[in-house]
Amino acid sequence: MRELREDTFSGNKDEDAHDHIDWVLSIVGLFNIPGVSKDVVMLRVFPFTLSGSAKRWVDRLAPRTINTWDLLKKAFIQRYCPPSMTAKKLEDIHNFKQEGDDSLYQA
Repeated sequence: MRELREDTFSGNKDEDAHDHIDWVLSIVGLFNIPGVSKDVVMLRVFPFTLSGSAKRWVDRLAPRTINTWDLLKKAFIQRYCPPSMTAKKLEDIHNFKQEGDDSLYQA
């Protein structure tokens, strides 16, 4: 649990929401609580991995509206990786141009 609290997601533009979810899943996957589903564990643990505006966002979700990990994950991705951000990244990739003598790595 300490590791989950040390590297939190705050909602800054330079943070990757998908990477954060993968990271949390990889850590939570290391422990098993008999009689408790992964869904319940993720619903309880995930908010502890957030800070700043992301923590305020999850704390303000209407009670009992997000009752599965899948719903929380979808809401989180929609909030911190909206389609407009994805479209912008795809546009940047599409417009990539290697200049002059630049190696691919340098470009």
